[in-house]
Amino acid sequence: MDQISFHHNSVLSDVHLLLPNAQHLMTRLNQVGQPVFISKFKILSDGERHDSNDPEKCKRKDGDEGVVGNMEPVVDEDGDLDIRRRLQKNPMVDIGRDLVCPIILKQSNPELEQEEENTNDEVNTYFKDIIRIEHTMATPLEDVGKQIWRGAFLLADFILSKPFMFKGATVLELGAGTGLTSIIMATIAKTVYCTDVGEDLLSMCKRNVILNSHLMEPSGEISL
Repeated sequence: MDQISFHHNSVLSDVHLLLPNAQHLMTRLNQVGQPVFISKFKILSDGERHDSNDPEKCKRKDGDEGVVGNMEPVVDEDGDLDIRRRLQKNPMVDIGRDLVCPIILKQSNPELEQEEENTNDEVNTYFKDIIRIEHTMATPLEDVGKQIWRGAFLLADFILSKPFMFKGATVLELGAGTGLTSIIMATIAKTVYCTDVGEDLLSMCKRNVILNSHLMEPSGEISL
């Protein structure tokens, strides 16, 4: 289930490519039969942001980890960089039988979607700094809006760093995709109009808005 299949016309966002498989959880099939995954992202507090940008703390952290950070790059006999892959944290133990991956058989329908939305909304109420986004993985070019892209994170980071600029504002987002940026904006702005093209994409975006409704301002709202 964690294996990603590529076709000649498939496109995969670097956000999904660089996340470990453990961060992706396949939940269902969408209306056109594409696997839908859910990923969790943490909204850093001001203190956590400053710590991550403090070069002195980064140096101390590297020092605590030993001499690994000061090692010379390893090259092969031709002088090319020799990439050493990191060992698995939990290597698979040979248990004498084939690995079996579960298959998600259900396809989404309105009743199941409503049930999942209600359940997830109750669970997420207790995580004020966690945003959960449903998305697809590798898609054809015309469906890339169903993935999460780095530009959405850059814009979200800008919004969170300039809260007074958007406080109480009315905002229109064109081409919202999964709705990540609109959801972040709704934590500050009064009203957000979230727009895109495609019934299936808008349905996914609506689910993401409901999943993260606990993050929004009490007086804020998102209209699709």
